[in-house]
Amino acid sequence: MVPQTSDLTSQSVSSLGSVRCLRNAVIGTTGLCNASCVHCPTNKASTAHLLRQPMPMDLFERIIDELGRPAFQITGFLSFGLFGDGLLDPYVIERAQLMKQKLSKVILHVNTNGAAYSRSKHLPLFDLVDVLALHLESLDPRIYDFLMQPLRAERVFPKVEQILNDFPSKVFIAVPVSRLNIEERDTIYCHFMERGAYGVFFAPLRGYPETTLGKTVYLLES
Repeated sequence: MVPQTSDLTSQSVSSLGSVRCLRNAVIGTTGLCNASCVHCPTNKASTAHLLRQPMPMDLFERIIDELGRPAFQITGFLSFGLFGDGLLDPYVIERAQLMKQKLSKVILHVNTNGAAYSRSKHLPLFDLVDVLALHLESLDPRIYDFLMQPLRAERVFPKVEQILNDFPSKVFIAVPVSRLNIEERDTIYCHFMERGAYGVFFAPLRGYPETTLGKTVYLLES
């Protein structure tokens, strides 16, 4: 089985002599997601033909072995979860253990919206991951419920607090910016940094050039 573009993506591929350098790599460890966010193709009719199941472990191991060859070097991070939620993957612990065994120097991210977090299942990840990347689009329950449907703030926000408590200094908040939440940037930044987040990243959607985020970028850099 050949990895498809939905299984593995890379950013900024370059070469250093005979070594192929990947800045970052993202592996779609599962096609399952509990959300159908307004701006995301996941769980939409256009992607209904894609497999919504975990990546087989043998395929995952072959990808890790390939990335571990001397011909490759990941200079940034390797991330679990592309168009699926990393914590919905039933093999997330085993994958993290395997990745750390074979690519011990590579920074590991796991992407999630937090809704699937279970302390009993996922707390062992604390010793394995470098960053838990948490996708959250608003602190206003009405906006959150619309943008991240069918998730509900009243159910997810308590789990977000659990994650912040269980993964101190490892939680990185990722916020796609749209017309509905652009005025919340400072509030979101302060809310999570005060609770021990590692950082907050605001990603502009189409129509919001990076310059519109200047104030927030300044906050992050300070």
